Amino acid sequence: MLGGARAGVNCGASRAFTGPLGTARLRRVDLREHYAGRLAVVTGAGGFVGSHLVDALLDAGARVRAVDRRPPAECTNLAGARRRIEPVTAALADIDALVAAFRGAEYIFHLAANPSVPDSVRDATTDFEANAVGTLHVVEAFRRAGAGRIVFTSTAAVYGEPVR
Repeated sequence: MLGGARAGVNCGASRAFTGPLGTARLRRVDLREHYAGRLAVVTGAGGFVGSHLVDALLDAGARVRAVDRRPPAECTNLAGARRRIEPVTAALADIDALVAAFRGAEYIFHLAANPSVPDSVRDATTDFEANAVGTLHVVEAFRRAGAGRIVFTSTAAVYGEPVR
């Protein structure tokens, strides 16, 4: 769990690990150890989860390059962070723009996606282009840019609604 200013939590996180005799215990991790002074790129930075991640990374002392298909002025979720981020307006279809955005980054957090299940049912081809092909472009740009690490996120929505 990442904390951020909007979440009302400091920049620590709890990490589960197995202690003696197999008992699960939580250990508090200070995210500053990992991110302070380092460049992190967040795709989908203007979305709900992306903007909270941006806040948490900033709180941890990271330099953040925020990539979104919408211009910064339209990303209201980033309003509180605008002066502290390097915004990049780019679509996932633009591999060259992604390569430029990823250069020099130690961490790429890929959160950009079309999150609408109803839209994916109505227009599966567009959804596939945005999500699957978009992710392929992110991975290719990551490779070309020589960035450090990539973190891919997803949602339980990929499993659909349970049948009762």
